[in-house]
Amino acid sequence: MLPGASKTVGRSGISPTAVPEDACEVLVGLKSDRQPQRSGPADAGGSQAVGPRAPRGIGQQIAFAAALLFYLCAALSLGALFVWIRDLGGDHPVIASLGASVVFFIGAGIVLHVIGRADLPDLGFSRSDAASGSARNGRC
Repeated sequence: MLPGASKTVGRSGISPTAVPEDACEVLVGLKSDRQPQRSGPADAGGSQAVGPRAPRGIGQQIAFAAALLFYLCAALSLGALFVWIRDLGGDHPVIASLGASVVFFIGAGIVLHVIGRADLPDLGFSRSDAASGSARNGRC
């Protein structure tokens, strides 16, 4: 066994390979380099605040507005469904079409809502990127 190796036996009863006790610090970093974990109102939901949000592009704003419009259309279709179901009955094709319209508008609204609220990276090229020949500009 190597000097400074751990002599503990794991839960499975199998002895781990001879690894120095300091090996975890080498892989993870020194203890002095670690940032303390902060818990507060921003971390209560399990998500961490990463800083100010970049403004949304015109496409995301249009997608979010369309999502709100689709939610409104779903509510109107649902209202029409309840008004006409008394007159036409549940077996009428108009009632089935209104039900399908409600499902469509809600589903499309959810998709557009997610697109409109997503935190998308900046995928555009700036003039400095084109001049330097670097598409990533040092970012991963």
